[in-house]
Amino acid sequence: MSTRRPCRTRRIALAVAVCATSAALVFSVDTAAPASRSRGADATPFKIALLTELSGRFAPTRKPFNDGLVTYFKTIGGKIAGHKFSLSVYDGQSDPTVAPGIARQALSSKPNMLAVFLLSTSTAAAEPILESANLPTMGPGIPDDWVAGPKIRPWAFGLGSALENAQAFDAGLKYLFKGNVKGKRVAITGDNSAFDTLILDDLKALAPKSGWTVALEKFGDFTELSWASQAAEVAAAKPDAVIDITVGAPTILHGKAYGTAGIKVPILSFVGLNVASDVKGIALPNWYMVTAGRYGGYKPGSLIDKAAAKYGTKESSQGGLYASGWATGAIVARALNLCGVGCTSSKLLEVLGKFKNYDVPGGAMYGPITFTSKDHSGVTAFGLVKYDPKTDGLVDVTTLKLP
Repeated sequence: MSTRRPCRTRRIALAVAVCATSAALVFSVDTAAPASRSRGADATPFKIALLTELSGRFAPTRKPFNDGLVTYFKTIGGKIAGHKFSLSVYDGQSDPTVAPGIARQALSSKPNMLAVFLLSTSTAAAEPILESANLPTMGPGIPDDWVAGPKIRPWAFGLGSALENAQAFDAGLKYLFKGNVKGKRVAITGDNSAFDTLILDDLKALAPKSGWTVALEKFGDFTELSWASQAAEVAAAKPDAVIDITVGAPTILHGKAYGTAGIKVPILSFVGLNVASDVKGIALPNWYMVTAGRYGGYKPGSLIDKAAAKYGTKESSQGGLYASGWATGAIVARALNLCGVGCTSSKLLEVLGKFKNYDVPGGAMYGPITFTSKDHSGVTAFGLVKYDPKTDGLVDVTTLKLP
């Protein structure tokens, strides 16, 4: 039986009021400055709910995204279309069994829109509840068949689907091999999370179309403490390139192991670093990464640089997932602004379905965001970045436009 604990306040990334229940942590983020609070027509705010992981093993990889989203909402000054708004954040605890409960809890607050960055298995577990609500739902990790194809969900909008990531890897290979990937043998490695497995499946479907072959598949658990034996197997397979699909600490673990194993061929990584400085743990000149969101490098005094400094998220802002969180916040705000006061779910879905060539403020993404009636996957370009031994950091190589 669920018991409700007293509300308490603490500081987590940004100052928020925290209310804990047995199912989730619920953050009520007051985005409006005191002077802007008023009674009357705008007393009922737009409501936005974020379903994410604040605890459990995937929480560190979600923090940059959460920080980026909340920082964007803080930046716009507390109102959308002249209307106050609120944000509540629900903790999926890195546990798919929790997802249905927090989805119900979020929907009971009657939000105008949901942002989601849960495990793909958690998102799938909550699908029946999200489907019945028919509420605009957006975020990274949304399953491919929710955002494109014959079973597209009219309410689901993605930012970096598994297919988009696979297309970025494929485009990255073509760039590195100057367009000639025919006959190239590629080892694909990573962790066995559901989303990474979807990327693997998409890559295996793309390979014969592009002309390269899969030389080896080697996947392990997210909690692996060593990748030495797997790296030795990859080296023994003598591939022409390696695609490594993992995120967070395993990215550094794998990268170091490939360097120790003497692998000199190009290694293309998933958006695997929490922040750009993590690349120092890899330090391989043949290491590259595909990413929809920028890994920092914002000019001093620019929009995102100033916002991150003001709201205490400077470190997180050096991560690609921070850029995705910022972009999610910007898209949500833009859509609600276009929808206007009195916005209904059906009108908001109509607005998002015609959302084209939107340049995210601050240059957080490598290309504009576009949704159509047949494609809700959003991202139009990824960046290809690499380790730079001169600066011991990341540098842009090129922009990869998706098909």
